[in-house]
Amino acid sequence: MNSGQDNKSENNTGQLIQTVLNKSLADETRFSALSILILKFRGSILNTCEFICKNHGHGFVTAEWLANEVFERFYEKGGNFNTNRVSEVPIDDLFELYLNKIARNALIDLHRNKERKENNPYDGTEVIQRELPKMSEVQLAKSKIEVRLLYKVVNSFSQNHKTIYLTYKTYKKEGFTLPRKLLKSMREELNLTQNTVNRYLKEVTDAVDAAIENYVQGMKESE
Repeated sequence: MNSGQDNKSENNTGQLIQTVLNKSLADETRFSALSILILKFRGSILNTCEFICKNHGHGFVTAEWLANEVFERFYEKGGNFNTNRVSEVPIDDLFELYLNKIARNALIDLHRNKERKENNPYDGTEVIQRELPKMSEVQLAKSKIEVRLLYKVVNSFSQNHKTIYLTYKTYKKEGFTLPRKLLKSMREELNLTQNTVNRYLKEVTDAVDAAIENYVQGMKESE
């Protein structure tokens, strides 16, 4: 291919990318441009996907899925590819490198999602918690000081605060967020946004931690 043909190819690639990235255009127009890019680049991207999949113990089926995922992600979230950047590297090569990066990120996400699914501590039976476990005055008096402080502090807050804190306290596992269904049900029941839920949770958590810390500090000073 001569330099004139090279330049024409580069210009076409840039125009096609800009069309796909322009979300103000009709979906049909954007998808038509994407289809041409797929015809042009899918072969090389599939080769890359086969290579990285093989290195991670996956076969051709996963590689094909990954190649398709690359172009879907570009169509939906490709806004950070700059077709106007000044570079001596041809835009075709830059775009291929960009797609290869998407492929690697997509494979990482695949592994993460698989691990989360395998290690997910939630089974869908989680329900909103509204009250602390019932304890008689005698039982509470005989319990550890941390438990007594917890009951005292939590019960001093509003019902909404209490519900949020107890639900998180019951089900929150390190490295995992609460199930979406549970969070949605709680937000709807309390008529609160997630930002407010997070704020209420922090207020109660900070108060409980402060009460226990003050007790421990007082014990040290009395020694």
